[in-house]
Amino acid sequence: MRLSRWLSVLLLTVSAAIAQAASPPDRPDLANASAALEQTYGWSQTDRGSFYKDVSGFGFTREDAEQDAMEKARSELIFFMKRQKAAMVWEPALEYLRQQGMIRSLNDEGTPPPPGKPQEARLRLEVTPEVFRDIIRQDMGELTELNRMEHQRLTQERHLLWGKILTGTLVLLLITTGYCRLDELTRGYYTTRLRAAALVCVGLVGLLWWLIL
Repeated sequence: MRLSRWLSVLLLTVSAAIAQAASPPDRPDLANASAALEQTYGWSQTDRGSFYKDVSGFGFTREDAEQDAMEKARSELIFFMKRQKAAMVWEPALEYLRQQGMIRSLNDEGTPPPPGKPQEARLRLEVTPEVFRDIIRQDMGELTELNRMEHQRLTQERHLLWGKILTGTLVLLLITTGYCRLDELTRGYYTTRLRAAALVCVGLVGLLWWLIL
């Protein structure tokens, strides 16, 4: 009675562990982001639950400075998403930041710097809960596609390997059968020669199988 009870408990424990390991990981959520941690990296949180960070870019023209600031904002976004445990297989392009309205200029439209002097472009990058969920959705879709392609590749490689093994086994069986048949027909007069020929065939098959494997 005690043994069966212990076995039942052990079975339930193993089943729970397997189910937990097989369950998919939780999706990252912007609401779980640590404001204190993000402040360490220069991010701030709004009352609406969004996170934002100001970045600066430099260049000898306004366009170059804005492009530099946009690249830095994109890098900050990817780094931010990875800290929220996102896989980030899919990385948003600069056009995505513009389309989602994540970028806002902080430049003072006053007197521009003199020609030849470096110009500064200041931008504010804001990650809203809606944009955060959209990035996670696209990232998980890209990750699923990569997993599917990897599974397909491994399946093809496994089928190819088994095909080579079966082909090699079949050839060896044919060589053995042919040797036995010829030895029987010649009544053992050419046993030594037949064995040598069979061994040469086996060696050639093994070499060919090793080369194509």
